[in-house]
Amino acid sequence: MGPRRDAYKRKELAVASDVCDVAPQSATLSLSHIPSSVADKLASAVARPAPHPDRRFADFRASARAIKVTLVLDPAAFAGLAVPEGRPRHVLPVDVGGRVVKADLACKAIRKAVAAVAEHGPQGVALLLQGQLEAGDKLSSAGLSAMPKTPKPQVEVPAEAGP
Repeated sequence: MGPRRDAYKRKELAVASDVCDVAPQSATLSLSHIPSSVADKLASAVARPAPHPDRRFADFRASARAIKVTLVLDPAAFAGLAVPEGRPRHVLPVDVGGRVVKADLACKAIRKAVAAVAEHGPQGVALLLQGQLEAGDKLSSAGLSAMPKTPKPQVEVPAEAGP
């Protein structure tokens, strides 16, 4: 061993002997062997706050930071849509449930959705519009994604053999 390793070992042994001088020789440690300031800190760290006796579960109300929504769009509406080049963004109005939700989208995402519908057909792609619903039926941080549907594998049912 080198001189650094020897010094490290000596330091380890010194720390271990200090601990052995203070700690009891038994395998279990009771709170009586721990200084009171440390015992108080341990007890406060482990203690749970008492439940509020005046709060009832029926009256409980949670809070949320945002309403995240996912709208499933009709891909047929995007078939053959001409999206102008050079335009960075477009506010897309979406009719849903008797109201109009407006989403500010990148035109590139709309072009990708149109291309996916052209490639896979309206029945072969799912269009999802996701964002944070805000006041005035506006979707902020909105994004449009086009996901091709994978065909379900055909399972052949064997014909029953006759007697």
